[in-house]
Amino acid sequence: MRSNLRFWMYFSLFVPTLAMAAFSCLLINNMSSLISATPVYYYIIIMMCAILSIGITLMVFHSIKTSLETSSKKIYDWSNKIKEGDLTARLTISPKNDLYYIAKSYNAMADIIENLVSENERKIDLLNTKNKELEQTNNDLVLALVSAIEAKDRYTIGHSERVSKYATLMAQKLNLPEEQVHEIKVAGMLHDIGKIGVADSILNKPGKLSKEEFEEMKRHPSIGTYILNTLNLSENTLNAINYHHERFDGKGYPLGLKGKELPLETQLISLADAYDAMTSERPYRNAMTHDEAIEEIKKSSEKQFSPALVALIENTDLTAMQ
Repeated sequence: MRSNLRFWMYFSLFVPTLAMAAFSCLLINNMSSLISATPVYYYIIIMMCAILSIGITLMVFHSIKTSLETSSKKIYDWSNKIKEGDLTARLTISPKNDLYYIAKSYNAMADIIENLVSENERKIDLLNTKNKELEQTNNDLVLALVSAIEAKDRYTIGHSERVSKYATLMAQKLNLPEEQVHEIKVAGMLHDIGKIGVADSILNKPGKLSKEEFEEMKRHPSIGTYILNTLNLSENTLNAINYHHERFDGKGYPLGLKGKELPLETQLISLADAYDAMTSERPYRNAMTHDEAIEEIKKSSEKQFSPALVALIENTDLTAMQ
């Protein structure tokens, strides 16, 4: 409350007190004359004092009410600005106002919040920079691992990159979330990393593998998952790599998963892997054309591949990625 309002409030209480005191003095000093006076004067004096006191009191409290409403409106507007994110907003209330110290406390609180937010934004920017650096490092590591695979298996040069592109294109056509598309892209690049643990004589054998050799080759998804467990890859990415030789009918490896048990990431990598294998040159056969490969894939619908994904690859232009 402003000091002038205090004055008028005290004054409004003081006036009737003073009037009554003065009236009492007159009453004592002029008892005989007042007795002879008309009683109406007595009531008139009392009414005048009461009206004057009430009038001043109402005026004072109206001023107090107006002052509080104005200050409350300022606090309300300030709180809305803070809620909307304008942390630079501050309360401006006169030091003579009783809400001044509350406003001062609110401004101090806003200063603290603004400093905390600024510090958090600085840390977030720093973290984003570090994440970008880490992402670049991971990308470089992925490329290095892919290069290691291709150096060991000369028949799969470019295979991992193409599988990644095909699977990513199909994932985008399915309108999958960006994070899931990225997981599929990485899984495609690294799906054959486990071949590092397979003997060169098996990898580069020009003819058909023996039963024992094929059993050794079947270990490469699990070997790859074991190697990649040391990296910060998602579970979806690791599963896509580990299960990319599973089949829709459950006759694949290493676990014999089937149907809905197969993650979508796995099915896309498996389909892209088969398509690229068929459209690439091998020492034991010539590369198929796009149409020939699609026809072979259609024959394996409900067996090796999901019918829905067979329809997807049939309607996806993969030739642009070759």
